[in-house]
Amino acid sequence: MSFVDGRDSAELRNVFRCVGFRILQTLPRSTHHPMTTPHITFYDIASVAPVRAFAPNPWKTRLALNYKGVDYETVFVPLMDVEKVRRDLDVPPCRLYPDGSSFYTLPIIRDHHHQIIKGDSFDIALYLDDKYPHLPRLIPPSSISIHAAFNQFVDTVFTRSGVSHLFKMPLDATTTQIFQKKMMDKFNIPWGTTIITAEQEKKDVEIFKSNLNDLANVFRCRDEGPFLEGASLSYADLIVGGWLMMMEETFSKWDEMKGWHGGLWGRLSDALDQYKEIK
Repeated sequence: MSFVDGRDSAELRNVFRCVGFRILQTLPRSTHHPMTTPHITFYDIASVAPVRAFAPNPWKTRLALNYKGVDYETVFVPLMDVEKVRRDLDVPPCRLYPDGSSFYTLPIIRDHHHQIIKGDSFDIALYLDDKYPHLPRLIPPSSISIHAAFNQFVDTVFTRSGVSHLFKMPLDATTTQIFQKKMMDKFNIPWGTTIITAEQEKKDVEIFKSNLNDLANVFRCRDEGPFLEGASLSYADLIVGGWLMMMEETFSKWDEMKGWHGGLWGRLSDALDQYKEIK
């Protein structure tokens, strides 16, 4: 695990030492498939110190990498440096703001063995299956379009407007102000710009819970296990898992949420524990 903000490594070590970060120079390789998979650099969004992963789309990729057993290292990038990193790696934006301007975000993976870079979580999942077919498969070929639609559905469920203030991003004060202003300017989302009473927050938590009803009903179609297909895990579970990891880091009612819908979210999160390692 390492960090990037556009400066040389010596300067970075001094900066992160001052703020209490510990830069891990060497990490044990994955033991799932020792020495059989190439090294991949995985770019994720950095939180404040102590650094932790919180963004949902990078979490989708981390879960996928760990499930596949691919050997990789995480590079954490401050949010304000994400655009520069994508430009430096010549990775075009994979999303647009409503006004048509470029939305630069993460994850990115850089496969040093195949000399290929991918910059979208769903594209990364397809890429990993294509280049590493000998490792556990994420998406059956016959369900790629279904998984793509499910990915959009889940993203929509967790980003419906009106309750964004419930999620407290672990960013420094300056970055938070810039982030909130951008959400307001680009999406007309009043993220953190209004004072919410305890009564209103309680109502909004119930709205958010009801927003998850349709997704919960999809999972209730199977009762053989915690996954969408019951006992068998697929990338669809990792899509939801990415958002659950964001909830764990940003939602003050996470412990309560784990018990919603008959304990569905808690069971799914627990079932994904073995794939949550940050390398």
